[in-house]
Amino acid sequence: MDSYSTTKKPTTPLPFSLQKFLELFLNDGFENNSVGFSRNDPFHSSFENLDSSFRNLQLTDHITVDDTSNGEFPVPAFPQDKSLLVHQQMSKARFEDKVYVPSEGIQDRSCCNTGFTNAQLFFLSPSLIEHIGNISHTGPGSHCLQKILSLRNPSYTWQIFERIVESMFDVMTDKYGHFVFENLIMICNNTQLEIIMEEILNQPEKFIETCKNNYGASSVNKLIIKVASSETMSTTLVVIFSLGFYKLMTCRIGSFAIVSCLKFLDIKKNGLLYEEAIKKCLTIACDVVGCVSLNKFIEFSKGARREEILRLISENSVFLAQDPFGNYVLQKVIDLHAPVFTELICNRLQGHYVRLSLQKTGSRVVERCICSPGRDYVLEELAHSTTLIRLATDQHGNYVLQTALKVP
Repeated sequence: MDSYSTTKKPTTPLPFSLQKFLELFLNDGFENNSVGFSRNDPFHSSFENLDSSFRNLQLTDHITVDDTSNGEFPVPAFPQDKSLLVHQQMSKARFEDKVYVPSEGIQDRSCCNTGFTNAQLFFLSPSLIEHIGNISHTGPGSHCLQKILSLRNPSYTWQIFERIVESMFDVMTDKYGHFVFENLIMICNNTQLEIIMEEILNQPEKFIETCKNNYGASSVNKLIIKVASSETMSTTLVVIFSLGFYKLMTCRIGSFAIVSCLKFLDIKKNGLLYEEAIKKCLTIACDVVGCVSLNKFIEFSKGARREEILRLISENSVFLAQDPFGNYVLQKVIDLHAPVFTELICNRLQGHYVRLSLQKTGSRVVERCICSPGRDYVLEELAHSTTLIRLATDQHGNYVLQTALKVP
């Protein structure tokens, strides 16, 4: 399966005040770098916002009048919900065309030139830190966290990192969360990267399943790029990929992780992947998805190990030419126009060309051989064959003869 098959943790519903923040955030937007708001702002004047304050109002049950009473009604008490208080402060700032900064309160615009909206700064409120994991799973929340990460403030980054790493695999495979993870990865220091690697080592199977997810594959690609310069971390990833090599190579999305290693890591670091490719080469070549993945592996592989894989495929030409999926891998090797392996393939298929020409899969390989430098092996066998009429009338063989006739 291409999808993330492990069970995700249930998402905790966001509190009412945080939901109100997300609404405010949507109204505020990212295009508006002005952190002040006009008196005509629809959010400020909404009945729902007004009702929010009264709904949380707590009046005393009774009033006692005695000698110490000053004749005034007691002041109604609002619940000490920091999120709600921050929300009210933001509304007040909008009304007064000022800026609300969680750590400093309401300020004039001239005192705060962050370029960020009140909604973005709201994420820095301590009362919301515990919800960062859930916030990353929402469109506006993900966008906001990315903007905060772009500040490259070590304190903000660490607070976001601590919450994201708690549910790392869920974030990596989320539609919106993976953007946060990818941005976070690019600014992580070595200590944070080591923590991430430790999480991966503790749950290697879950990491492999993450690689097989659309969004997870993108996250893993960024991780590979980030740790490419680290001998220890990149080797750790390669070890885990080698353990799940067959699962990844037989998954359309999962194979991207293997290809990324070939692209961004050197031959020495990828040693285990080459070993697994050689061990499982024929099995993977005969898989409906594996044949495509193996062709990609061949395309991006390099060095002596690549030669070993090509030789192994060439030596098993007769077997692969008759396989419904393996024949595509054999065609890939012929199309590389490597004289040594083309010669080896055409030589190994000698004596089988007529039979292969009558097969759907084999006929494709024979046509490729006719168009290669090793065509003499094919033409000689066909010229001395007593079944040319059968080939000419066969649904597959006739294409082979047409290709042979076109050869100059």
